[in-house]
Order: sequence, then C-alpha cells, then structure tokens
Amino acid sequence: LNIQQPQNLSLLANVTWAISNLCRGKPAPSLEIIQEVIKPLSFLLSRPECTEEVKVDAVWGLSYISGGEDESIQKVMDSDSDITQTLVGLLENPSSAILTPTVRCLGNFVTGNDMQTQEVLKAGILKHAKMLLEHPRRSIKKET
Repeated sequence: LNIQQPQNLSLLANVTWAISNLCRGKPAPSLEIIQEVIKPLSFLLSRPECTEEVKVDAVWGLSYISGGEDESIQKVMDSDSDITQTLVGLLENPSSAILTPTVRCLGNFVTGNDMQTQEVLKAGILKHAKMLLEHPRRSIKKET
C-alpha cells in the first residue's frame, strides 16, 4: 500500500486501524519492531485527503508508541519535524474522537525529558489548556 498516493481510501483506513492496534497492548511491542510505522503514521496526519477516521487511528498509534520510555517519545517526535505542531493543531478540532488520542499523545510527550516537554510548550499547547479543561467530555478533561 502506497500511503503517499493511496488508490483506495477505504483500504488506507483499514491498514491504519490495523497498524494502530498492532502498536497497542501490554506488554507494549518492542520499539525495534514498531519503529518502522512511526513515519507513515505521522505522514497521514498532514494529508488533507485523509479522513478523520484515518487521522484518529494514526494518532492513537502514535500515542501507543509514545507511551513508553523517552526513547520511544523521541522516535515519534523525530518522525516529522512538524509532528508536535501538527498534534497541537489537532487540538482545534472539535471532535472528541480526534481530541482524545491527541491529548494522550501530547501528554506522553510532556512526561518525557525536559527537552521533549519544552518542545510541546513551544508548539503552543498552553493556549489550548483552558478549552481542554472546560471541555464538556469528562474524558478530555481527565486526559488534559
């Protein structure tokens, strides 16, 4: 499947969902095994032709991967020079389907080392804090 020029968006959605689910679980899959999917998942977030469903699954996949050690967080942050900014931009989406994994992923980033936390702050997450803390969905407030 060529994710840069998918011939079938339905297939892309199914593959993204499957990859996301392969990245989750306890114990988490080895970073050595799943690191190859980080760049493709990051790439999907900036593609205007991707549906919200694809983006939701891509962010969930990145959140599962970044839920580990600082090394895992850094691999996700290094996957695309704009990934942190892209994720912070997704906080403007009113859909809780995209907000939940986005807040989780950014939350993983800020639990990393000082440089990782600083990058999220520099990307402008604080300007979204009030909206997130006042969100009608309890789960969004809790993740925030």
